[in-house]
Amino acid sequence: QVDTGGSVEVTLTGVVSNNGRISFEEEFSPAITGADANVEIESVTSSAGSFSTVIKEATSGGLAVTLLEATPGETITITYTIQVGQSDATYRIDGSVTSGPTQTTYDETALIVGSGGNTEVTSNGKVSWELDLRKTETDSLSISVSGSDDFTDQESTASTSVSASYASASLQADTARPARGQTLGLSVTNSAYGATRAVIVPVSDLRSTMDATEYDQVFRNVGTTQTTGVITQSGEQITGTVAKNADPVAVFAQLEIDSDDGIGETQLRTGLLADETTIELLDNDDPASRSIDTVDISVVDAATTLTAPDRYTSQSETTITGDITTGVDAVVMYVETDAGFEQIDLDDQSNGEITGTSVSGESFSHEVTLSRGDGPGNEVVSLPGTYQVVIRSKASLLSDRSGDVPTIVSKPAMLSGNVSTQMLVVEDTAITLDRPGLDGTIATTESAVTLDGTAEGQEVALIVAIGGRGAIETTRVKGPNFSDVDMPINNFASGIVTIYALSAGRDGQVGDGTLNEDRITTQSSAPLDKLTQHLDAAADRGSTGTQLRAILRSETDLDTASDDPVIMRELLVTDPE
Repeated sequence: QVDTGGSVEVTLTGVVSNNGRISFEEEFSPAITGADANVEIESVTSSAGSFSTVIKEATSGGLAVTLLEATPGETITITYTIQVGQSDATYRIDGSVTSGPTQTTYDETALIVGSGGNTEVTSNGKVSWELDLRKTETDSLSISVSGSDDFTDQESTASTSVSASYASASLQADTARPARGQTLGLSVTNSAYGATRAVIVPVSDLRSTMDATEYDQVFRNVGTTQTTGVITQSGEQITGTVAKNADPVAVFAQLEIDSDDGIGETQLRTGLLADETTIELLDNDDPASRSIDTVDISVVDAATTLTAPDRYTSQSETTITGDITTGVDAVVMYVETDAGFEQIDLDDQSNGEITGTSVSGESFSHEVTLSRGDGPGNEVVSLPGTYQVVIRSKASLLSDRSGDVPTIVSKPAMLSGNVSTQMLVVEDTAITLDRPGLDGTIATTESAVTLDGTAEGQEVALIVAIGGRGAIETTRVKGPNFSDVDMPINNFASGIVTIYALSAGRDGQVGDGTLNEDRITTQSSAPLDKLTQHLDAAADRGSTGTQLRAILRSETDLDTASDDPVIMRELLVTDPE
């Protein structure tokens, strides 16, 4: 409120977008008129300290300010003064700020000069009324406000429309059949905006094995939840941890109805509920008030069964399959060890994250390299042996406090509920090579010999052919199976040619990871490429076939702590008669 003949200072702010332009517009209704009335722009400032061009104009009907080539992201401040006339009046100020593709409209502001009529005026220049809609019979109201006969210029009016809902407040759950361990969302609609409602679950609908100290964990303090607690037999409302000797009859959550969208939200931990549970919405925020709506849910034990694989070759890709119950949307995999059950990472990557896999329907299938990943269980199943593995619903193992599943679960905790284990036999990486040529022989008139074999658990393998006089040929093949691979033999004299098929071991290294590289001029980062260069360098130095075979074996399967798979076949190269 401004005294007649007085003045008021108005400040506008806005942020410059990436186009470097910003515009402010203000409109006065009615116009600021009178002998002493005036509108003056006092200052235009930037938090960056400077700008190139400013266009400004102030009149009795409003003002406009535009900045060009301003610094993006900086705050622009406009200060102007309104000098009002000597008569009582109410002015409405509307405005907007435009910068780039974004336009922000200011809320309507009332500037009251003089007494403002016989209605009380608040300190910020606004007048308010409370409307009682309990006796109205329509769902749409049009409300208009006009100035009194104190105004000497022209009547000031404003109008708005209000929609009224007569539906009763209601409670909804995300699903009527949540999986046990799943977090269940609850929402309250058709309630008064800004009101507070209570939602309760009777103790008789909670898990019978619950400890009294767990009651305050049934509702999660999320969404618009204000308070969670317990109602005792005596009517006492307790928030926080409940004493063991308490006699609770229900757990409750008080949630605020959002003043913008009219929805209240909270969540339940289904792992603490009975198989059949009734959730009640109360008439107000008092947990002892009457119930006005209920939701019945059935908590389903999240059954998961692993059906495959039952055999696995280390380092190879396999397909895990299984059956799941409705409501399971993600599963995690564990392997039994002396420590309990250790998690197997299923993202097929070594990226520092341990994850499961998303599922849907009644069954699932997921391709993965079990020995590759960041879980402690991945290292376990990279070693040959017989193990017990299990698939569990992710929600059944989630920690409500951290939001993560544990990487190690005790055996009693893992095997509780509807859970079955599966035996998994892990086999070491293996190389096979079919007998080459025609029953192990080939004529010198042939240019190549065709090779077939397998490289289980390997993406790539190396084939090396060594002749008696030191001739050598190498070729790379892709696992897990290779066929019709032509190996040149025209450089070999008649006699025995030794053909080796080999690959790196579980550690991804050839031998112990180091080679006698003194005379190798070019080094590759790939272990099999380095071995090839090492053998070629030895052959170029005039090594015999016996020496080359000794080098190959000493750098692979006979090296210290090596687990490289190596197989050898002999090919007799003969002169035709």
